[in-house]
Amino acid sequence: MTSLYSACAANRRLVPLAILLLILAGCGSMPPPASDVGQSPRFSSGGFDNEELLRLIEMSFNLTDRMAYERCLADTFAFEPYAAVAMDYPRSDMSHWDRTRELDFIRRLFVPGRTIKATLPVNIRNRGIPSNNHAVWEVDYILRVDGNPYAGAAILGMVRLEKNWYLESWEDVTEIPVEGRLAPTSGSLRAQHTR
Repeated sequence: MTSLYSACAANRRLVPLAILLLILAGCGSMPPPASDVGQSPRFSSGGFDNEELLRLIEMSFNLTDRMAYERCLADTFAFEPYAAVAMDYPRSDMSHWDRTRELDFIRRLFVPGRTIKATLPVNIRNRGIPSNNHAVWEVDYILRVDGNPYAGAAILGMVRLEKNWYLESWEDVTEIPVEGRLAPTSGSLRAQHTR
């Protein structure tokens, strides 16, 4: 009986120590202070940065991996098409394009037998002014779907949640040439794969 009592008393003294250790361990996962953000190409320690996010999106297209693409999107994701897309596809409602509509588009696009070759980014026009939790980059991209090019200049908004960066917005700004001709943007691709 005394040995059981001694063991319980010893464990009660260890509980505050265990709580303190858990609190201290959690401090290592806090985001860096704002003053450190501009000094390093990595925005967070232990998570992926903006360039890695774009590589993951590119890989998800190239592998037609819906789950991988879904893991790259913020819950607040929104897509804005290039203005000419509405005229080219008057029956496709491109307004209020959110994460749900994006995932439906990906489900229709990433089908067995389809070949997709994504290059994202082809060119980074502007990395914007980074902050702790948001980044806005202007990039050029090319998506080849069954050999057909879709390309554009886009503004990509990225948001950091805890350690990871997610794609929050994709706005197609204009078409860009591919092999000497203007290619339709990803908005055209989305319009072709919606109901």
